[in-house]
Amino acid sequence: MIPAIPTNYLLLAVAVAAFGTGWTVQGWRWDASEKKAVQAALERQAADIAKANDYSSALELELARQSKENRDLQGRMTRETRNASYRCPLPASGLSLFNSARTGKAAGQPDR
Repeated sequence: MIPAIPTNYLLLAVAVAAFGTGWTVQGWRWDASEKKAVQAALERQAADIAKANDYSSALELELARQSKENRDLQGRMTRETRNASYRCPLPASGLSLFNSARTGKAAGQPDR
């Protein structure tokens, strides 16, 4: 025969079990919401990284294009300035006029 358990103890045991079950379920819900938040943050981070990689790739392509264009222009400038038709030696009087125009003084005037 099973000994009789007082009703108060039985109600207390049910209340403790219900509290423990509720606590566990709430913990599971909290963990699920935390997991969703972390997953959303990871997805946003992955999207930001992909966007930054796209911008970086575009920037690298643009820098490579500009570098090539700069090398081409430097080569053209070098070829053109080596051309004999661009050489024009100035006589002393022409150099004097050039320097006075550069400094803003009239030729033949004193420096004062």
